[in-house]
Amino acid sequence: MSGFIIPTPAYKAIDGQSFGTQVEKQRLGFIALSLTEYDNNSVPQIAAGSCVEISGSIFQFPSNDTITGTPSSGNINYIMLTISGSGDSQEIEASWTTTAPNWNTSKQGWYDATGAKRYVGKCYFDGTNYTYKSVFGALHKTNLDDIADGYTYLKVTGVSTSHQVQTASIANLNVTEGKLAASAVVQAKLKTSMGEASNGGANTRELLPGGQYGFYPQTKTSNTGAVTFSAHMYELAAIQTTYGTYITLGTNGGAGAMYAQQRYVTSSGEIYWIFILRDKITKEIISVWQAPDHPCFGNGGKPQLMPHPFGDYDDTQHEIIVMNPTQEEVKIIKEKCIVDDELIPDRGFIDVILEDYQIDELSNPKWPDIPITVCLPSNWEDLPIGSSIEPVKKIIPQPTGIIIKSLKVKK
Repeated sequence: MSGFIIPTPAYKAIDGQSFGTQVEKQRLGFIALSLTEYDNNSVPQIAAGSCVEISGSIFQFPSNDTITGTPSSGNINYIMLTISGSGDSQEIEASWTTTAPNWNTSKQGWYDATGAKRYVGKCYFDGTNYTYKSVFGALHKTNLDDIADGYTYLKVTGVSTSHQVQTASIANLNVTEGKLAASAVVQAKLKTSMGEASNGGANTRELLPGGQYGFYPQTKTSNTGAVTFSAHMYELAAIQTTYGTYITLGTNGGAGAMYAQQRYVTSSGEIYWIFILRDKITKEIISVWQAPDHPCFGNGGKPQLMPHPFGDYDDTQHEIIVMNPTQEEVKIIKEKCIVDDELIPDRGFIDVILEDYQIDELSNPKWPDIPITVCLPSNWEDLPIGSSIEPVKKIIPQPTGIIIKSLKVKK
């Protein structure tokens, strides 16, 4: 059923005509309209008892009235009233449209471009749910932004007191830091990686993967025997004038190794890096470092100043082996880390490398020659939240004395 006109009485007497003129002026723009299903996600109707003025005539809805047409999914859909018929036989029909209205000053309401069809409300339709239902009511011209397509609107999620922002309606870069709750940034929204370092001898300094982008490191030891293990922030063994996120690892009094792993925020991971520090004569492995980013990432971003992670490297005693496993090899190593026993801890990435793999001494792979991420641009903190930040990428030069090899599975 559609809405019907309430006929305007004809006044003959002068007083009656004056009274009628007053009423006519008062009802300009009048709207007393409600929607059904206002506190849930179901399709609304014009509620019974609603009244609205359109172009000088008052229309009423004696019963709930269906809004005709098909709403457009993923858009704000407006409720538009169209008059049909003539004189006291006029009716109005409500229908959906995505065309935004215009404010009509002479009619004191929101109308289409012709000024004949009045807009009375809107909602958002996601293909299933009708959310953020609203009636324009006493809106006036200064509220135009509140009903335009760019309006950041809310949707009702089951009950009227629970609201969520429709992300499809938020313009890029329009969410300011003050409107972003700390609890809204969850781990699932951050891309993070994990790196690891180890040392099986006297105290040595090693860079932590991720540097300034890293979280507090975790540590473990290889056994629980009569060995003294140590892990601390820094031990001065050489002058270091460049900032770096170091950890000093070591053992004293027996066999074993000290490990540290660090999770860090990253946008990169183009090449996986494994660094091995070993004795130049005996080939005994002293320290191992692995991460999906180069050691200079988060540690200054200058690969020639941070060519490797070993702070106590001495080229007269040590040699450094670099290996760049493929993504498939990394996947297999990570799978080998999982121990299917609730009473036995999982193995670390370095554990798998040392226990299941060995350096292929006969290999001669090519040094990586593609640009990789080394840091964020210096002005990234000044950019608006939501800005697209292009990380700084550099080709890593092969340092003098560093040997590149491949991994191979132990037989």
